[in-house]
Amino acid sequence: MAARLNTIYGQKDYIVLYDFMSPVAVFRSIHEPVLELRTAGVTEMILTDLVPGGPQKSTTDAALINDVIATLTGSAPVRASASVKKYGLYLSGGKLIGMKYCAGLYIDGAGQVYLARDTFTDKWNRSSDAFSKWTK
Repeated sequence: MAARLNTIYGQKDYIVLYDFMSPVAVFRSIHEPVLELRTAGVTEMILTDLVPGGPQKSTTDAALINDVIATLTGSAPVRASASVKKYGLYLSGGKLIGMKYCAGLYIDGAGQVYLARDTFTDKWNRSSDAFSKWTK
């Protein structure tokens, strides 16, 4: 199958690369600054299992969203156990119109919740108690 490039509704400086049915990557204009989560105006979070059809929950609680953004942008990364359950945490709204930012969410065997700026990095941040409670 051939890949295709599409524009993103509401985002004049971004395009998305699709394979057959799924987005593969998002590209931004070199004239557009890197997305800064602290000023993106995120208004919704969706927690989802990385396996299609898995559990999902969402919130528009501004305090909880701000807590997550503070964890992702301001806390010191830690090393966690290699034995974890992986989830996606999608952030949307504000400057992300037409797009979702996917942060990594990991829960170890002891129930400790970690957040990461993406789903590929091994630099995780320990989440707050309030967010950990929300995930369960």
